[in-house]
Amino acid sequence: YYGSGNNKFVPKSAGNDTPEEIAAVWIGEFREGIDGSGVRPGFLKMSVEDRDTLSAMHEKLVRAAALTHLETGLTLVSHTGSDGPALVQLAAQNGTLEGYLRAARLGAWISLDHINAGPADKPEDPGNIPWYVETLARLKAEGLLGHILLSHDAGWYNVGQHNGGKYRGYTDLFTDLIPQLRANGFTQSDLDLLLVENPRRAYAIQVRRN
Repeated sequence: YYGSGNNKFVPKSAGNDTPEEIAAVWIGEFREGIDGSGVRPGFLKMSVEDRDTLSAMHEKLVRAAALTHLETGLTLVSHTGSDGPALVQLAAQNGTLEGYLRAARLGAWISLDHINAGPADKPEDPGNIPWYVETLARLKAEGLLGHILLSHDAGWYNVGQHNGGKYRGYTDLFTDLIPQLRANGFTQSDLDLLLVENPRRAYAIQVRRN
């Protein structure tokens, strides 16, 4: 039920379903396993379009996700794009720092992805590591480091291209970001908070009402 891409990944049946009916599907997967496999989800991933308002379909998906959380305790992980849809969801990345601060103060987890040290053949291009250092330093100064999650959002193997095309690996966090954070005053406790404690708390199965 991934709403981005003009709902092309949302089953047609969802058009007539109520939030309660959609939630019943997800709650059933949590209790009995996905498609009868016995494999239960550890969190609920969803997505809405990158707009400042939610369409009727996306509002329905958000409400269904909230109902599912209240029944199961599954963490909701939503791909939102900019600030608008993230804050609208809280009320019913590509975001700005002020948007991160506002959402974090409302109790949301802020997931910053696409860690990228830049092309290996272009050392003059630092990718987004400087942005990450600046943003995380500001969030730390605001006392909000405990609301932040990090991810590479890397890979992107392209079938049919030699060696998968310009495949980006999963090491930039360790080889580039962590050393730069240390150089800018981040302690081991700060790093443990970001990389160990926050994910452990964020993905714990428990009902959160604020």
